[in-house]
Formats: sequence, C-alpha cells, structure tokens
Amino acid sequence: MNGQATQPRELSCEQCRELLSDYVDKELAGEDLAAVEHHMSTCEKCATESTRVHGLKSIAQHWQGVAPDKKFHDSVMERYITESQMMASKPFKEAADSQREAQLNAAGEPAEKPKGLPVALVLSIAVALAAIAFVILKYVR
Repeated sequence: MNGQATQPRELSCEQCRELLSDYVDKELAGEDLAAVEHHMSTCEKCATESTRVHGLKSIAQHWQGVAPDKKFHDSVMERYITESQMMASKPFKEAADSQREAQLNAAGEPAEKPKGLPVALVLSIAVALAAIAFVILKYVR
C-alpha cells in the first residue's frame, strides 16, 4: 500500500442530482457514495439541493394517506410553476401528469381512492413550499 487515497470519480451536477434521492435515503454505498459526497463538498448548488431533497422527503412523510382531488393538484402545480425560480417547472409538471396517467393506466380505470400521494406530486408541493419560503425569507431580510 502506498498511502495514497483513491480520489472519488467526478460527477456532473446532473449525475449528482440523479443520485440525491438514494443518497438522502442512505441507499448509496461505495464509489457512488464517495462520488456524491465529494461532488457536494465542491458544489454549493448540489449541497443545497441535497438539503432541499432531505426536507422534501421529511414533508412527504407527513402527507402519507392524503389524497388530493384534481382541482387541488392543478392549483398546486399552477402555483409552483408561477413561483418557482429554483428550477425549470416543466419537468415537474410533466412528471406529475405522467405519474397520474400511469396510476390510471395501471388500474385500467380511474383509481377509486389512492392510498397516498404520488411522489412527484408530494415533491412538487414541497418544492413549491420551499420556493415560497425562500421568497419570504429573501424579502424579510
């Protein structure tokens, strides 16, 4: 052994974001874990995103079993789209719509009463709340 530590592989921000959910859930190990931690130690944006994902997942746990109607879903998505300045909103709306369609297609008919919110919807709501909090904190200071 020569005493030199192996440098973790370099990740792009996009690659890091793809692994963040598993990182927050403590499902990463080995090379992936080292690469994500190394990237976040050098990238403030991804480190902040990690904190945001952790917060969103905490919020999502409190929403288990709540089933919104389409009007609520649409109003949250509309508000998120208009207020979010952190990320492009189109992918979130498409993901939420895709999740809703997949749920309907899997059942072969409209779901009677979902047991929980789709993850994309919960995360969208949480991102909207985080964006609102960010805006409020920005103007309070």
